[in-house]
Amino acid sequence: MLMRSRFFRFIPHLLKIGFSTVPRKINLYANDKEIRISKRRISLIYDILRLQDFHLMEMEYISPESVSYSRFNPKSAHKALAVMWRSIPDALLSQKEMTLVISNGHQQHSIEELQITYERIVGPYPSEPTPRSLTHYCRIVIRKFMAFNLQLPHGISKLDIPTTLLSFLRLEC
Repeated sequence: MLMRSRFFRFIPHLLKIGFSTVPRKINLYANDKEIRISKRRISLIYDILRLQDFHLMEMEYISPESVSYSRFNPKSAHKALAVMWRSIPDALLSQKEMTLVISNGHQQHSIEELQITYERIVGPYPSEPTPRSLTHYCRIVIRKFMAFNLQLPHGISKLDIPTTLLSFLRLEC
């Protein structure tokens, strides 16, 4: 229960700062060939960059002599982004997309830092954009219909399915 309260404590911070805010439209070019990346995918990369900024700010405020408490918890932020990634149908981000976004305006971050953060949240990622698994799409469709019938999230526990599938539908794995 304590983990859930920490996770939900992060939500007001997300509402204050916001997700998916793109400061400007980026025209991405690689080898004189335009690469089209949707605004949503760019905003997902910005969300990961923003998480890195929050994590760096958190590390600056903690001194080894004193135990200080901050309202921002990086573990909760990582969990929030992981749950977000489990609940959307977007394809996984590719190395090429991340490299282009980093090279077009975010010089303060290295691609290695972004890749480490992304792998911590989502897992290993491909070099090219690839679609999500069929089981992931099934989870999204089931949750969509349950939400439409006002059965989300409490209706999941009423389903007569194995516990592994229940945790999968709850976005726990």
